[in-house]
Amino acid sequence: MTLQDELSKQLPQYSKFKLFHIQTKPTYIKSPIHFQPLKLEQVQTIKIRHLIQLIDEDDLIVLGIEIYIYIQMFGDRVEQTIFISKCDTVGLTKLKFKVNDVIQVIINWLINYNLYDYKIKVKSGGKVYKPIDRNDKNNDNDTIIAIKKLITKLNSNPQFLQTLPYYNDNNNSTKISNDQQKNLLTLPLKQTIKLCLFTKAANQYLYPYSSKNSFKHIINGIQLLKWWLKTIDKTFTNWNCRLLIPGSDDLSTQKFLNDLNINQWKIGNIYGDNNDKELAIHSIPVYPDDPKGRFLEHLIVENRYHKLTINQFYHELGFRQEFRLGNLVGLIGCKSNEIDIIPPVNKEQQISSAAVILTIHQYKQLVNNLIKAESFTNKNDIQNLIREKIPNYLERLGNEDMIYHEIIGNKVETVVSTTTKVTPQVINTLTVKRKAPTDLTNLIKKKKKK
Repeated sequence: MTLQDELSKQLPQYSKFKLFHIQTKPTYIKSPIHFQPLKLEQVQTIKIRHLIQLIDEDDLIVLGIEIYIYIQMFGDRVEQTIFISKCDTVGLTKLKFKVNDVIQVIINWLINYNLYDYKIKVKSGGKVYKPIDRNDKNNDNDTIIAIKKLITKLNSNPQFLQTLPYYNDNNNSTKISNDQQKNLLTLPLKQTIKLCLFTKAANQYLYPYSSKNSFKHIINGIQLLKWWLKTIDKTFTNWNCRLLIPGSDDLSTQKFLNDLNINQWKIGNIYGDNNDKELAIHSIPVYPDDPKGRFLEHLIVENRYHKLTINQFYHELGFRQEFRLGNLVGLIGCKSNEIDIIPPVNKEQQISSAAVILTIHQYKQLVNNLIKAESFTNKNDIQNLIREKIPNYLERLGNEDMIYHEIIGNKVETVVSTTTKVTPQVINTLTVKRKAPTDLTNLIKKKKKK
């Protein structure tokens, strides 16, 4: 099911919107976690950026969310991290739907998106190596390992020989699967998914000057944290979710969790198994514009990174100026149980994506030089952005696919009766016979005049 189909369930019936979704090509990057050099497995990290925006029938952007996907491969398993970078509304028009319902749909859609549909290519000239134990006599060099794998494949499937160009006398290249032709990456069978974000109140996140718009709801740090906790709590079931408020004691932090699913929320973080012994530098990731990432970099400058454990790191983080001054900041992390990665057998099993695929450079040009260059207080400027600037930019890049995808809402609002219930007045029909009041004036004797 497409993202448009899922979103339509949360939008008012018969309302018309457009979905604009851009995504970067999967790109190999350095790991956001500085793993120990002697880690048993070397890691490959792929990053994918998403920007998803909802546009109303007047060609005005109403909300947007930017999410970064990190896919890390550890030999026999995958760890996927969904980092919510920014989420924002414009506020030029009054919204007739709940923003958190839409955000829940987008997060769920990304969680259920099959990693194979990203079409991740094998890193050019790169392999995932496991460190060799020189004392192990059973170790073979790379060539022998490759030959053994080939023998195993041929024994299990003799037709595999037809995919080897050198032995294919008829040069039947059409027999090679599309995935093999494109040199796509084969993924492990298991994955865990993490969702991470930090909440920090601001007047606007994605859309410049939108805080001036009359329908934009600006909230403080406490309200923002409560909003995200409620949204995420409704999104997940049986996940391990953690909350940390740097600089806050456990009693104050627990108050934010009391109204949530107590079975999946605790105070803490989702990094590391032994927070008292594991070093923060080898366990905690660094994401863009991430306050804890800035502190990690500060530790490196001070040459204290090789001493600070995870618990010590979060304790000192609370004394950082950006956590002590201004609005409250919350660190939210959620982790799933192990999930199977199932290669789609046919197109019907694939989750359809309406995303326009761009390079990182093209993505940044569109976001920074087009979208964020506008003043989101002027309707005409936004309409010109949607109708002219974005289509023209993508057309110059050779994009011939549909840019905007129509959504027609089908959520029927439950009508709550406003008629107040009138409580009938109880009338007491029992009568009590009372004595007539005594006329005391007749009993009063007046003094005779002399």
